[in-house]
Amino acid sequence: MIALHAGHRTLLTRFPRGLFGHRLWILAALLAVASIGCQATTTDQPAGTQNNGERTGADANQADLSTTAKAESTEVARAEFPAVDEATAGTVEQESWDVITMQGVKVGYGHTVVKRIGEGADSQIATHSESHLSLARAGQAGQQTLVVDSLQHADGRLISVRSEIASGASSTVTKGQVDGDFMHFETTTTGKTLATRLPWQDDWSGYFAVEQSLRNNPLKAGETRQLKELQPGYNLLADVTLRAVEFEATEMRGGEEQLLRIESVTNLAGTPIASLLWTDEQGNLRKTSVPALQQTTYRTTREDALRESTDKSFDILNATVIRLNRRIEQPLLAKQLTYRVESTTVDPATIFVPSPRQQIERVDEQTALLTVNNTVGSVAGGSQPADSAANAANDDRPEPADSRPNNLVQSDDPGVMQMATSVAADQTDPESIAIALENQVHRSITSKNFSQAFSTAADVAKSLEGDCTEHAVLLAALCRARQIPARVAIGLVYFEQQGEPSFAYHMWTEAWTGERWLSLDATLGRGGIGVGHLKLTSSSLEGSDGYAAFLPVFRVMGQLRITIADEAGTAEK
Repeated sequence: MIALHAGHRTLLTRFPRGLFGHRLWILAALLAVASIGCQATTTDQPAGTQNNGERTGADANQADLSTTAKAESTEVARAEFPAVDEATAGTVEQESWDVITMQGVKVGYGHTVVKRIGEGADSQIATHSESHLSLARAGQAGQQTLVVDSLQHADGRLISVRSEIASGASSTVTKGQVDGDFMHFETTTTGKTLATRLPWQDDWSGYFAVEQSLRNNPLKAGETRQLKELQPGYNLLADVTLRAVEFEATEMRGGEEQLLRIESVTNLAGTPIASLLWTDEQGNLRKTSVPALQQTTYRTTREDALRESTDKSFDILNATVIRLNRRIEQPLLAKQLTYRVESTTVDPATIFVPSPRQQIERVDEQTALLTVNNTVGSVAGGSQPADSAANAANDDRPEPADSRPNNLVQSDDPGVMQMATSVAADQTDPESIAIALENQVHRSITSKNFSQAFSTAADVAKSLEGDCTEHAVLLAALCRARQIPARVAIGLVYFEQQGEPSFAYHMWTEAWTGERWLSLDATLGRGGIGVGHLKLTSSSLEGSDGYAAFLPVFRVMGQLRITIADEAGTAEK
């Protein structure tokens, strides 16, 4: 039986003593995905070198919307939001600590404090929850901090929320307040504050809907429950399905416990995210797991949570690469290449985006052939394949969001605008300008490293450091500053990790020339991309599309086998 459960219409007199910030781990997992990206290897020259011949350490090592309204961002600020944070006055009624692991290695910790403000039915519940992650990529550590705050009436009705994502030099702060039939948000990044709103109902829950529902009404084995939950960072409402399986001996940090295993699916922006939860008999959440990333969180003690891990073996780049059956000798010189993509969990034909440079042929429900064309001008005989006119004929044309500034792509930032006008000032052809800007980004980001997980364009224009995500967002911002619609593409890129042919998750830029999308990768600066770039999705990075742009990666992470196919479409040895 499926029960629709609002999850908060009873007085919040009992507080979860478990992983109160469970939904933080979905955001944490997405940030981990955002930090996976690598620098592409230009193997038509010695691996690990840039075009100027200098060797770099990075190269050497190598979303259901039916309940979610997406509003256009505006710069109209609203009234001050109610202040809720760790310093909020009140009586502490619950405090918990968690350990975050990936592939069994500790990578961070979480801390949650719940306070009651006032007394009785007129009281308010303030919740402060945070997590701290330290993720290594190719041996370089990157720090990420996620903080969320929530203020509710005693009966569970949401008043306001706040989230902060700090990653490298960038910080994204979102404040939300319920006002009538809408949740109003303000999101602030470097030099930019944008306002959005989301249709809202009183019986919808905030960031902690799952924990509150399980604690107020514990699931029984065999029971299924559906609820809605606001997702921090995305400013989206997700549909969550919980299915209780059975009590089982469950490994915890301090030994085994008998806990109820619950299978959870969070449908966020059309992408299902599967996770496992374990609760005790009182409904306290004790453990969670996101299988796609082999990420597990455990309820633990303060001492265990804060203890520095001596195991530094986990590297997120190493953990997420896809091995290829053989080396691609010159991915930037080969005109065309066909891959055989296989998966037992998803239909490979639905994973990749069809376009003039990327054609998909479905073999069966577990197999597809992906043919990729080179778009580097000197190789392709032009800047795009011959059938590029089809690009303009289909529906893949720029949206308004591809031209305007947003929180991640601040094309109106003074530093971005100055950089954008410093090259090709006398040019009027969009393609020539975009290629010149690609070269500008390639030359300007002098510190090509993995220390920044996901910085905004304005921050990159100042720091001039980062990996593929920083190159991509800065180039998109420069193009928009020159009145060229631009977006980012997310997918896979060929690279060689310690001599092993592999694919890693990657981001690049697409600029609209007036006739077609021009694919550019500023980590390479070649005026196009080769047969080693496989596209999964694209995004303007506006509003909820920002971090949600990485959701398609969840769908395929750990699920793909890719081989180079021969002319008959079979995998080569």
